[in-house]
Amino acid sequence: MKNFDRYGTVEIDEENRITGFKEKEFRQYGFINGGIYLIRADVFKNANLPQKFSFEKDFLEKFYQEINFYGLPFDDYFIDIGIPEDYERAKRELSGRVSG
Repeated sequence: MKNFDRYGTVEIDEENRITGFKEKEFRQYGFINGGIYLIRADVFKNANLPQKFSFEKDFLEKFYQEINFYGLPFDDYFIDIGIPEDYERAKRELSGRVSG
């Protein structure tokens, strides 16, 4: 993304391995952590997580140095539906794109 402050960023190396996370603050450019995650179920069992946990804080940010996580940069349409206004916008914008 460009010129944003709503999201934290994820840092990746030349092999797309995740090397760090940065908190939310204004950035001129950065990769945000969002999308689709592919993780083997046994990875969660071995992480000794509580019944309820934050995927980002308690898993990704805690274990990225122990477990090889990779990110794939993607430069296309993105909308965060985490706030009501954007959720409504996504429903409007995507209503004609998805067939049911």
